[in-house]
Amino acid sequence: AQDRLNSALLKALRSSAITVPALRDRREDIALLADHFISVLRERSGRPVYGLSPQALSALREYDWPGHVRELSDVIETAFEAAKGNVIDLAELPALGGTPPPTSRRDIPKPSLPLASFAEHERELIERALRSTGGNKVQTARLLHISRKRLYARIRKFGLQQTS
Repeated sequence: AQDRLNSALLKALRSSAITVPALRDRREDIALLADHFISVLRERSGRPVYGLSPQALSALREYDWPGHVRELSDVIETAFEAAKGNVIDLAELPALGGTPPPTSRRDIPKPSLPLASFAEHERELIERALRSTGGNKVQTARLLHISRKRLYARIRKFGLQQTS
């Protein structure tokens, strides 16, 4: 009986599959999704960031979004944290900068000086913040303007020693 139930359930699920078009095929949804992510982040953080500049929105609409909605969410979250004013500007969008990212690794211009990766800078920033708060995660998250959940994820990602 269990096997028949599982078989029937699998058949029903397969026949009712929903196809969601890629984000690049529904660019009209980008502004709506970005506004949703911004409002969720504003509610969580209390920071007065209310939207995107026209240039930033234009760059988001021109980008191909290989990572789909998840990538858009991550870009908005990073830009939200970097926002200096009430609106996210083009310069605050990571990796977009008004132009689509290079399509292949050989298109990436070589820097004249060796540059540390974003992750290396992020790790160093988190380490310094943890030291300055004596390892207090609540204070560290507040200092970095990120949620505790995000801080814990970054601590795990970078393998940082958890003090306290």
